[in-house]
Formats: sequence, structure tokens, C-alpha cells
Amino acid sequence: MFVGGHVALDLVNTVAWRLDPARREERLPDDDALRRWAEAAGFTVAPDGGVAEVREAAHQVPEPPSTVPDGDVAEVRELREAAHQAPEPPSTVRDGCVAEVRELREAAHRVLEPGGGVAEVRELREAAHRVLEPLATGAEPGDVEPLRRLIVGALARAEVVSVVPLEWRIPLHGTRDLRDALALETWRLLQFEDLTRLRRCADEGCGWLFLDRSRNGSRRWCSSADCGNRERARRHYHRARH
Repeated sequence: MFVGGHVALDLVNTVAWRLDPARREERLPDDDALRRWAEAAGFTVAPDGGVAEVREAAHQVPEPPSTVPDGDVAEVRELREAAHQAPEPPSTVRDGCVAEVRELREAAHRVLEPGGGVAEVRELREAAHRVLEPLATGAEPGDVEPLRRLIVGALARAEVVSVVPLEWRIPLHGTRDLRDALALETWRLLQFEDLTRLRRCADEGCGWLFLDRSRNGSRRWCSSADCGNRERARRHYHRARH
């Protein structure tokens, strides 16, 4: 699966046989598959949290508003919505707590929204594919706005881990953070790689993308042992018949 030469391309390639509707296969069917893929790709993903994580965050906020009870999921959701709708935290929160309350709000959002991170990662994957696949085939990229939005959102959440050179990082507290981490990797691909080396596998049904790092730029297949070998077998078969 990891044949793209860059993790952003390997993400796009989690749809197998993209060009052949009869064989098309989703390699990220659920969050468990996403976690396994991410770990194989080199990401260290902390276990996804739950309500206990949000309660712990709430416990650590100094002097939380008296209107926030220690309750169950419904009460945490009530807190989330109140925090989301208020432009600033309630005046009962003492000075210095604004950042902590906002952190609690975002933790509640990550935990309580339906589903996990796989739908968000698929959204990024398809946005990236609409830009990268045309570049690989010599066409003009499709709609770049969805990818731009996702990259800008990821940069807004990223931590600076190095100034010289400038390096960004998304802390991976769970699979919900993978979209932003992979959006940064997509930005790095577009910003720093030689995209004249971007290719699409020559197999008519495959559709996988890769960076051709061969010396003479002659790589045609996502994998010589897979699509390349099938093509050689087809040619041998036709020669034998004729």
C-alpha cells in the first residue's frame, strides 16, 4: 500500500482500483482501519478519548463557571454548545482561564461529535486527489478550495516545534487529529516536492499516484511486482496467442 513515495500520496492511494468501478475498494472502512494504516505509515496515535477525558479537562480548569455541573454526556454536550455559542467565556470565569475553557470546548467537540476521524480523513483524501491526480496526468487541477480550507485549518491548529527550519506539528490525541496531520503532509508535498515527478500508475484500472524518484524518470507502475507484473503477463499471453 505504501508505494507513493510520500505519505500524502499513500493516503490518496487508500482507494484501490480507483479507475475501475467493478474492483474499486475502500481501504479505510472505519476508524480501526484508519488507526492501523496511520501507525503503519509512521504516525503514533494516542487512544481516542471519551467522556472521562472531557471531565478530566474540566476538572483541571481553575474555577470553572458555577453553571457547569459535574454530569454525564448530556451535560457535557450542554457545556459544549454553550461555549460554542458564546463569543467569550462567561464572566464568572476568572482572568487567565479563557484558554483553558476553550481547550475544554474543543476536547468536548472532538469526543462528542458523531463518529471518529475516518470520515474527516476521507474528506481530505478526496480533496487532495482532485488536485493531485490532474497534476500527475498533465491536466489542470480541479477545485482547490476544499484542500486549501483543510490546509489552512490544520496550520491554525498546528504547534511550532522548530523555527529554523520552520516545522509544524499536530499533536495526535486520537484519530480525529489525523486529518489535520495529513493535511500538513499534503501541504509539504505541494510545497517542497518536485511535482514534475508526480505520476499515475499506467495500469488502466489502478489509479494510484507516486513520485517517480528513478534516475531517468521512467517509472510507469505503482509497483513493478504488482501492476507491472500483470501488464507483462498480459503481453506474454497476447504474444503466445498470436
